Amino acid sequence: MTNSSEYLHALFGLDDQVAVVIGGTGVLGGALCDGIAQAGAKVIVAGRSPERGEQRVASIRQAGGQAVGTDARCSRAGRRAGQLCRCELGGSLRGGLG
Repeated sequence: MTNSSEYLHALFGLDDQVAVVIGGTGVLGGALCDGIAQAGAKVIVAGRSPERGEQRVASIRQAGGQAVGTDARCSRAGRRAGQLCRCELGGSLRGGLG
C-alpha cells in the first residue's frame, strides 16, 4: 500500500457489499449513505421522503457510487429492498429480507 487512504480502504472497504440504510433520507442517515458509498458499497436509500431519497441517490451516483432508493413507509419495505438489491444492484441481502 502506498498511502494511508489505500490502507484504510483495504481494512475497512465495503467493495461488493450492499447496505440498506433505513432513514437514509434524513440528515444522519444521508451522511451514512454517503460514507458507505465512498467505502465502495452499493447503497439502498430507504426513507420517508421520496424526494430527498432521489436527491441522495443522484448525489451518490454523481460521485461514482451505486445507489437506488425506496420508500420505507410501506409495510413491504424489506421485501422491496431485497428486490432492489437483486434486480438493480446485482447482490443479495442477508437476514431474511430478500
